Amino acid sequence: MRIKKATLIRQRDVSSWTSCQTITQNLYDLYAGLAEIQIQNTLELSDSDPFSTFEKGYELSQLESDLLVFIDHFPCPATIIKSFSKYITSKKRPDIIIHIFGDFTLQAAEWLSAEEQLKEFNIKFICASDAQANLLNKLLNNPKNIESHFFPLRDGAHHFSQEMRESTRERLKIHENELVFIYTGRLSMQKNVIELISMMNELKRTFQLKFKLLVAGPFDDLGIPYIGQYSQEGAYCTRWMKQVPNVDFVHYLGSLDSNELHQYYCASDCFISLSTHNDEDFGMSPCEAGATGLPLILTNWGGYSSFKKYFSKTYLVETTFNSTNSSRPSPDKKSLFKTVINFIENFSPKERKQIEECSLNIMRKNLKNSIIELETSPFNGFTELMTKVGARFSATKNSPFSGVRGNYSDLYYDLYDSYIEVEKKDV
Repeated sequence: MRIKKATLIRQRDVSSWTSCQTITQNLYDLYAGLAEIQIQNTLELSDSDPFSTFEKGYELSQLESDLLVFIDHFPCPATIIKSFSKYITSKKRPDIIIHIFGDFTLQAAEWLSAEEQLKEFNIKFICASDAQANLLNKLLNNPKNIESHFFPLRDGAHHFSQEMRESTRERLKIHENELVFIYTGRLSMQKNVIELISMMNELKRTFQLKFKLLVAGPFDDLGIPYIGQYSQEGAYCTRWMKQVPNVDFVHYLGSLDSNELHQYYCASDCFISLSTHNDEDFGMSPCEAGATGLPLILTNWGGYSSFKKYFSKTYLVETTFNSTNSSRPSPDKKSLFKTVINFIENFSPKERKQIEECSLNIMRKNLKNSIIELETSPFNGFTELMTKVGARFSATKNSPFSGVRGNYSDLYYDLYDSYIEVEKKDV
């Protein structure tokens, strides 16, 4: 195969989302090591205002690349492609790979505005999970435009260390035989963190179980903006202070850097998250935890259901999601109890080992065919559902999925029921 000259496209400013910072750098390293391409340029985008967009579109048209690869979530790739199409003069169009993040639906109006320009190219939208690929299948006309590949991890960065486990446990005064769960990520209504603690506390008391729960991450007050439920600053922290301090098995660690997270992953026995966030297309925290050999207890929601493909010790908690009560998707308490008890009964710390399935080297092999098959993937437009989503975001930007009485709309269920169907097939 002829080596393709590639331009990687990312934002210049550091993303405000820590996970996106890690993902973008890992994607850059992924392509830098691919034998099938030669990185000709890296184009950094500083803003999404019209002048900057058209300026970068012109700059891109002068590079004569065979392949354009978007590895960041902002600015929306559609705006750059729209500008690039205006300036490119060569009849041979470069192929395009776009790595999709959780905010794809938020950018629906921008994607729709570039629909005709996108049809000029062969495009692969690379999703981070099967659930997200199913979601895009509802929004794009050509299924050949869509593939699913996990976001990669740096090789060897998440190894398991027995020495690190012992020293961290000693510092926390945790006995070696004591069972430790860990949650890392945003402390948010979207992630159901307080609900996790409440249900684990009930489980502990009901069945007389002994375990600790480590929690690490920053508080956020995003609320549920899709239906217009915004929180005041400090609201989630205030709720935490009212409900959590009296729960003696919870140890809050604050916000941690990557080295500190690695230590606590090694010291723990199981990662747990009950997130039902609508943008939960992947999950960098459980991926990094799982790579150290930690078993995972996750909801069967969104990208979480794909973790079973890469991490054999993944336990999935059922999610309640239906339009009859118009409520947000929620982890099922009975399913959680059953899942945790099943994990405890079968747990053996001696079986732990590092997992390499998400390493850069393995992901490069998986991505090779995607590059080869680009020539047979012409973009063929968006579906009627995508048009509806774009219209709602344009009309009601601050609450695009709100229904009657502040609940979710039917459009939300039509779009996101794919986030649970993937796991139902696997059960």
